[in-house]
Amino acid sequence: MLINKGLKMMFIKKAVQLSVIVSVVAGLVACADARNYSTAVNSWHGAPERALLQHWGSPAETKRLSNGNHLLVYRVVDHQRYPKVYSPGINVSRLSPQNNNTVVLSKPPLVPRPHDETFWCETSFEVDKADMIVNSRYEGNNCMTTQEGAKRRSFSR
Repeated sequence: MLINKGLKMMFIKKAVQLSVIVSVVAGLVACADARNYSTAVNSWHGAPERALLQHWGSPAETKRLSNGNHLLVYRVVDHQRYPKVYSPGINVSRLSPQNNNTVVLSKPPLVPRPHDETFWCETSFEVDKADMIVNSRYEGNNCMTTQEGAKRRSFSR
């Protein structure tokens, strides 16, 4: 019974390690980052408003500015729920050098609480009276894309 439990624990540990490695490799291959997103957004400076609307679609909001220009505001919000995950405690036996007794070292189980995460990005393009994009900005914890995504989101001259 104890051997089966130990093998089961070892299998679970290896499966978790493998899933972490696969996730890291997938993330590195995709290379999504803010630099790619910045490149895509900045490519629209000097582009006509109608091209942006055709490429990005309708904005979430349009705002009038005091200088007569207007802002096209694009917003993406993604709510993720992360369930409670149980990580069993670990018991390790070793021989104590002080008195040659077997000592069991244990680590208590980890039970994080379920929680919600919100990933968002708001991108604004300032359009002048001649309907040309003169400025842009973005903010949020999810303003990133891959190089391929940047190509799809960029203005082609």
